[in-house]
Amino acid sequence: MSTTQRFIVLTPFVEKTVVEKMLQLFQLSAQVVELPEGIAVVATRIAPEFTDWDIAELLGEDSGEEAIADLAAEAIQAAETALDLEEILAQIPSDYTLLALGKYFSTLSPYGIVHIQADLGNDIGGEIGVSGLVKAQQLQAGKVSAEIPAGLLLNTLSQELEDLVLGN
Repeated sequence: MSTTQRFIVLTPFVEKTVVEKMLQLFQLSAQVVELPEGIAVVATRIAPEFTDWDIAELLGEDSGEEAIADLAAEAIQAAETALDLEEILAQIPSDYTLLALGKYFSTLSPYGIVHIQADLGNDIGGEIGVSGLVKAQQLQAGKVSAEIPAGLLLNTLSQELEDLVLGN
């Protein structure tokens, strides 16, 4: 069975068109959705399947994803200074560009943003229906400021957000 990864950047912004224009500017294809909480940017991909485990995954060592996302965030900020945007974006793996955009959005608001990642699958192992892992973080000024319990977040916010996370 394949697992789907869903990335959601929940912003406090109220203008959907501004967020859509930012996505176009940074050449990102993602869905922009208006929610009662603000504007959400949603991207989905099929999760890579690993046949061999790395001991770093068990020990919790940094896999480099955060470093790549930081590089992407720096590139997006550098783009504001009129550098060649296409050249910068070509150096960044596309998987990390939405997180980088979230980090950039978090610098535009004193409230920051909420980044949600859901790794979900159907009928995995002995479980019937949708199952998986949901992680949430608050980002402020381009940095992770807090880990948020995903269940509490989904229970507190609108049903529309939960539907986005679950892919409904």
